[in-house]
Amino acid sequence: MKPGPEWLKSYDPEGYALMDNLVNGKTAVRPIVYDELAPLPAEKAGEVSCLPGDEKKYTAIVFDNQTDQNWLCCYFDKEGKRTVYNMVLAHDKMGADSHEGAGWVVVNPQDDKVVSYYIAKGDHCRVVLKK
Repeated sequence: MKPGPEWLKSYDPEGYALMDNLVNGKTAVRPIVYDELAPLPAEKAGEVSCLPGDEKKYTAIVFDNQTDQNWLCCYFDKEGKRTVYNMVLAHDKMGADSHEGAGWVVVNPQDDKVVSYYIAKGDHCRVVLKK
């Protein structure tokens, strides 16, 4: 028997059923809804860096860079130390695994100055960096 739908059906009936339901619209697919995070004032920096967060509650965070510049995305570790996660490139998006209440900061890589602070919340959250 050659690989194909009938082969998959005989080899993995559950996998075939899943694919068949998705392809033929029998299974509803819900879009992910992202909560947009508002930047916190610079005066809140001390509070953000010492937030413990809830490591048992997973949160996905997306950085949506709508500017002409690259930015460093950093989180605060358990000791409150700023740790670089990655760079989000100009006009690009980057996702990260986080947890509820985790503190994040966006930094200018050219001068190491903090641009904005955020606290992750909800199942899926989004930071929009605008011009």
